[in-house]
Amino acid sequence: MIDLTALSASGHPALALILALVTGFACSAQSLEPLNAKLRRYVLFSGEYRVRWEGFSGRGFRPENDDHYLLNRYRLNLELRPVPNLTLFAQAQDARVFWNTRVGDVPPLQDRLDLRLAFVRVGNPDKSRLAAQVGRQEIRLGEERLLGTGNWANSARSFDAVRLYWNPAAHARFEIFAAAVAQQTEDAFNRRADGDNIHAVIGHLQFPGTLWEPFGLWRLSPRVRSESGRLGKQDIRTYGLRLAGSAGKQNTYVSEMAY
Repeated sequence: MIDLTALSASGHPALALILALVTGFACSAQSLEPLNAKLRRYVLFSGEYRVRWEGFSGRGFRPENDDHYLLNRYRLNLELRPVPNLTLFAQAQDARVFWNTRVGDVPPLQDRLDLRLAFVRVGNPDKSRLAAQVGRQEIRLGEERLLGTGNWANSARSFDAVRLYWNPAAHARFEIFAAAVAQQTEDAFNRRADGDNIHAVIGHLQFPGTLWEPFGLWRLSPRVRSESGRLGKQDIRTYGLRLAGSAGKQNTYVSEMAY
């Protein structure tokens, strides 16, 4: 095993970066298909490796307030489909930051080995008349302007949620869920943020050339401290509509409105 941190500390950060990139590409190139071929057909392993170099210069318009660092992330997935219309899924994630000097070793840059996803799904959300998904999962609304996982971050968020799907017709699907964000904590198991819940109803209606997605979001927190220091109840309701479609053969559009 190569200690990238030791290489950096010994004055060879460029070499460490090259090794990290090469190692990552090698891991990505190694297919898990031979392993899956030896397992039962209802067991499937998959994975992901991502590495990114980023940083900032003069943050806050302050001279010499600079930092550049390497973001490294592994994900390992296990999917079980013992019977039709039943799926069990788990994802372990290890996200780390190297060579940082001003930003901390904390989320969303670092969240060492943790259980990011773990859910049970009954039915097919896109095809079954009724379907359900319960457990730690990803939730996205459109381009994630209002609600999403923020997968660009090194340790992308997930939600503990109960999610129900209804497909009344071929071109219509509705979903409803109750969820809470899984709070990321370095060196501890990520647990949901109790008392900070979000509920939603979302529709997916496919018309010729355009997908209509009306939605309603309700964020409820019974105990929130205001700017004045007083405790109160937070009750935020957002309603909106997302439109996505094509205009001609080469043009697409997306519009999202919220109130």
